[in-house]
Amino acid sequence: MPVIYLTDQGAMAHKKGERLIVEKKSDVILDMPLIHVEQLVVMGNVQLSAALITQLLLQEVDVAFFSSYGKYRGRLTPPALGFAQLRHRQYQVLGNPQTALPIAKQAIQAKLANQRRTLGRLAATAGSQVQATVIRATQTMQGIEGQVSAARDLDSLRGYEGSGAAAYFGGLKDLLPPGWGFNGRQYRPPPDAVNAALSFGLVDNVRVEWATNSTPPTDCLLYTSEAADALLCVDRGGSRIIKKTKKTRRIN
Repeated sequence: MPVIYLTDQGAMAHKKGERLIVEKKSDVILDMPLIHVEQLVVMGNVQLSAALITQLLLQEVDVAFFSSYGKYRGRLTPPALGFAQLRHRQYQVLGNPQTALPIAKQAIQAKLANQRRTLGRLAATAGSQVQATVIRATQTMQGIEGQVSAARDLDSLRGYEGSGAAAYFGGLKDLLPPGWGFNGRQYRPPPDAVNAALSFGLVDNVRVEWATNSTPPTDCLLYTSEAADALLCVDRGGSRIIKKTKKTRRIN
């Protein structure tokens, strides 16, 4: 069942029979059975009718509200979503380094592997000199990826993650036009358009992800709750690894 994103500013969502109807200026832009809706994400100035809100609550459909720029506002949550066992299991993992470290290693290894593939795809159409530079960066990242499994604690794992990120952005720098002014990852504040876009995309995506999954941004496997924020805590306390079992509604 899909997660529905309502992003058309000025639109009105309401219930008609057993269907979700979204209209804007008398035009129907969405018409679908309510039973197919698993979650509703409302971005900005989108209206929901009282009848629709009541039906969503009855069907235990979670509704998350964001500004049009992606800032999390709050949520409309049914009385009982069955998150208790999920949250209890997540906190058990977070509080035990013996269980948190192996999962965090998998997250970092997957991150490095995806970054290597991204650089490889981008370099496919670049010149031979740039390709040689990118190949060195991906080889460095591959070596770091192999070392991750030997990390003895979270501190050393953070070091491997930082080294991998430096190699990745070093390779990315050579793939971008010099006029863009990107010399590596910098933030708070970002000194160029590329860093600004990276920071905005990361914050926006992570905020939507943790909010729509009911996971606080300070629940982290790799970073402590004192140091974590929505920029750093991209593993979200293992929410992608320890998944909630959901009942599937059958459509007759």
